[in-house]
Amino acid sequence: MTAKIKVIRTTSEKKNHRMAVAFALPAAAFSLLLIIYPLFTTIKLSFQDVKFIGSLTDDTAGFTIANYTKLFSNADFWRALGRSLIFTFSALSISFLIGLVLALLLNKKFHCQKLVRTLILLAWPIPGVIVGLLFIWLFDGNYGIINTILKSLHIIDQNVKWLSAGNTAMVTVIIATIWKSYPFFTLTLLAGLKGISEDYYEVASIDGANAWQRFTNITLPALQSVIVTSLLLNGLWIFRNYDLIYTITGGGPNQATETLPLLLYNQAFKYYNMGYASTIGMISLLVCSIFVVLAMPSLKKQFY
Repeated sequence: MTAKIKVIRTTSEKKNHRMAVAFALPAAAFSLLLIIYPLFTTIKLSFQDVKFIGSLTDDTAGFTIANYTKLFSNADFWRALGRSLIFTFSALSISFLIGLVLALLLNKKFHCQKLVRTLILLAWPIPGVIVGLLFIWLFDGNYGIINTILKSLHIIDQNVKWLSAGNTAMVTVIIATIWKSYPFFTLTLLAGLKGISEDYYEVASIDGANAWQRFTNITLPALQSVIVTSLLLNGLWIFRNYDLIYTITGGGPNQATETLPLLLYNQAFKYYNMGYASTIGMISLLVCSIFVVLAMPSLKKQFY
């Protein structure tokens, strides 16, 4: 009888496995079409001197490392990489801190809590182009509301040309990115806070732990995987952010806000260097992969 049950169970497991494979095949084929093939094509183009005009699938072009040699010896590339890292770190760290504070506040019960949550998360689904247009209006050098507010507070005496100078233009795109990205941190961290049992805090309070000790010894360790995941996902989005920066500054003035995605776009669609642009894309992929590899050990740690 036991042997029959084992045979039936084994047959059922094999059938379920075949069904799972059958259901997964369309998704795998779709991923193969949309991810693996373009990635393979980009890798191939990065080793070819291919222009935008003509066929991108031209197999007659020879393979060479000239694109990589040219890229690593190009000062514009290193400056764009440095801007990307500064831009990503600044926007990511500040938006994380804002999201964490708001998540802690929204985790408390208060009047109109649902309305406040909705208003805070409102910026997240807005397209980057719309956000860019909004911040162009806010930081306009002549009629922008930011200058009006700063002058009314006597912080500045005359209008600041935010988008005309390199430093202030970078500050503008960082602020816009923070406004666009902090709701993601608020949402994910708030979900993580809801999963922490109140029993931990009650026991810690009985033992005499203050609010800061409860936060550092319970909240942060329990949120570790959520924090790392949200930092990784939002960091990758900010690093390859293109539409928002392009809408606000177009990479200017004088390339002051030209990050790697904008450098790639200019090389591909402004100068028609598809092979060289593909090389920039491969380096960007490598940088993103480094972020993922560094984050993996922290994702494996569990609080409970």
